[in-house]
Amino acid sequence: MRLASLLLLGALAGACSSTHQDSTSGPDAAAVERVRAALAAADRIDWDKPFDASRKPLEYITFFDVRSGMQVLDLGAAAGYTSEVLAAAVGPQGLVYAQIDDLVIRLQKGFFDRTLKARIGPDGSRRANIVYWHHELDDLQLTDLDLVHWGFNLHDHYHMQGEAYVQRVLAGVHDALKVGGTLAVSDHVGVAGRNNRKLHRIEPATLIEQLEKAGFRVQAQSDLLANPNDDHSLNVFADEIYRATDRILVRAIKDNDS
Repeated sequence: MRLASLLLLGALAGACSSTHQDSTSGPDAAAVERVRAALAAADRIDWDKPFDASRKPLEYITFFDVRSGMQVLDLGAAAGYTSEVLAAAVGPQGLVYAQIDDLVIRLQKGFFDRTLKARIGPDGSRRANIVYWHHELDDLQLTDLDLVHWGFNLHDHYHMQGEAYVQRVLAGVHDALKVGGTLAVSDHVGVAGRNNRKLHRIEPATLIEQLEKAGFRVQAQSDLLANPNDDHSLNVFADEIYRATDRILVRAIKDNDS
């Protein structure tokens, strides 16, 4: 078992070798092992399993340096796939706030809302360290967090609600994080000259610009979920590219309270 764990951690470190700028101190072995166990658990939500191959959850939490005992917010949690991965990573001494807003609650006849609640279970009986957090993105009402995760939908808010709204959300995230806390962002890559609003994508330079404008320091980027065969011309929900888009991961840091 010890040898297998060491091999796994070595593979995870290699998987993040495409990052640049600062590196972290290495993966949290206990967090990785809990996530691996959660992926194999008999009580997993059926909706989750098809996403594993394209989301690479073990490598994902390693790149974002998710650690045991962290207080985490999963922004735009939807049905909670990543919330559950994060909850396994932080363990019983940690906590994950799975944020969901009024619009998402109404989407798809309440599918995301029902699935997120089922994931947690009645009175937290299934996943006690996930909190159903019904608040709007720009009214988080949280403080002293170690990490905020914003996965695969910053683009929608940027294109549909505008830069001012995204900056308001990021200001709230900045306030909610401890000094030294991490903002973990992933999104679908768009390119100049395309209708990225229609395609549900965003140019990486635009995403990074938004983070830096809000006062975050970009510490590292990763092409862990890159796909060179994605020519960025298709809607991310198109059958030909669904779950296989070219995606960017960005790890950013709150350096101070200003």
